[in-house]
Amino acid sequence: MDTVAECGLLAFASRLRRISDRCMLEVAEIYRSVGHEFKPHWFPTFYTLLEKGPMSIGHLAEATGVTHVSILNVIRELEAQGFAQSSPDPSDARVRIVRVTPKGEREGESLRPIWRSIRSAVTSAVDETGDDVLGSLARLEAAFDRQSFRARFAARYGGEIEIVTFRPDLAQAFLEINEEWITANFEMEPFDRRVLENPQAEILDRGGEVFFARDKESGEILGTCALMRHGADWELAKMGVRPAARRRGIGLRLGQAVIAEARRQGIRELVLATNARLKPAIALYAKLGFRQGPLPETGYARSDVWMVLQLDA
Repeated sequence: MDTVAECGLLAFASRLRRISDRCMLEVAEIYRSVGHEFKPHWFPTFYTLLEKGPMSIGHLAEATGVTHVSILNVIRELEAQGFAQSSPDPSDARVRIVRVTPKGEREGESLRPIWRSIRSAVTSAVDETGDDVLGSLARLEAAFDRQSFRARFAARYGGEIEIVTFRPDLAQAFLEINEEWITANFEMEPFDRRVLENPQAEILDRGGEVFFARDKESGEILGTCALMRHGADWELAKMGVRPAARRRGIGLRLGQAVIAEARRQGIRELVLATNARLKPAIALYAKLGFRQGPLPETGYARSDVWMVLQLDA
């Protein structure tokens, strides 16, 4: 059983790392077998210096596509072997120029036949695949240059969520999600039960709306939030996100949906009641524009924080 292979593109980086580790280990063994203590991870830096001549650390990092830190570590190791040396640039003492030493030149000349055989060995393996492996890698790198892997992930991680409004078949999710976070931190109160078990009568029939964050692929409801009339106030209320779906910006999107609906209805002020223990929630409300104000009677025993958002500004 090969779990990495079974995962397909989910384990893409791990698959590349596995191939890389295997090649690096065998190349290290090749160097030792022919009497060289050359390290495979030195190759890009050392070869660049051999072929291109002396250059700054910054230019080396650019030429090899690795970080300054990695280049510095390799240079220290090459200097320890006597294969390279660095010195301040005569025109700018802040810049260090790296060059191959005479010992390094001799090492390079003796390594060139080995590198030719390594290239030939890799070529034979690539030829067996019948694919343009190097071309594919170049195109993949170019794709990640156009948009980073992290940016591609972020677009899909948040983009898979859609905001939908209340339907009778979603009433159970409204109850479950809110009951989950309330009982994890406090106790369900009578007013909670009344609203959560009767969203049609308590929220929608009074002009409010309930919003849900839905996973487009699975259809799972991941979070919910309501715009409801509470006494004389219009309230952002009953916001909850399933624990496994947190840190995905779902709460922010739900809050924005409630605010947009309030604006559409011409509501001039939104309020909410929460508890000081719920620091992430309070930070989210502040990000949405809510500011703390004097605490009125809310109908909840747990409420000790009152927040207000002016919509007529």
